[in-house]
Amino acid sequence: MVLARLQMVTRQLGPGMFQQFTTTECSQCPNVEVREVPETLEVHVEPGMKMGSLIRFREEGEPHADGTSGDLVFKVVELPHANFKRDDDNLHISVTLTLAEALVGFRKALHHLDGHLVDISWDAVTSPGEERVFAGEGMPIRDSWGDYGDLHVQFVVRFPAQLSAQQKRAVTDLDLKYKDW
Repeated sequence: MVLARLQMVTRQLGPGMFQQFTTTECSQCPNVEVREVPETLEVHVEPGMKMGSLIRFREEGEPHADGTSGDLVFKVVELPHANFKRDDDNLHISVTLTLAEALVGFRKALHHLDGHLVDISWDAVTSPGEERVFAGEGMPIRDSWGDYGDLHVQFVVRFPAQLSAQQKRAVTDLDLKYKDW
């Protein structure tokens, strides 16, 4: 079987005048041999690589006209996560608390991206929208052995949609009892 391909050739006819035409090169011609060889490359995305980072394989790309191979370049694209948002080396997440948890404290742990648990428990009042920073619990900092960004946890307090008459009285009684809050 003869493999043929078209090649665009540009020829200068004079100053500022060029002619372009296609020629056919075949696999049986002695001066050109084009052969596709399947090859598997393993791309290693290092922890902490950011969106747009490039991974380059030297001379693994398509051959140029002069016979040398070009580089094969992969560009890192981040996919959104259901819970975490990345900001450089830091991670952000929102955690919802009940009204009772916001008022008296809570015991909670987050499942981090790498599977370990991060204790975010708190024994005091948490205000709606309050943010706490957990140092060293963010993304690994590339080219920095053992350093990590921070984890920013923003707390959202879920208030009840309505209160019964008895619940309203209980809250009012508490409010009157503790006027110095």
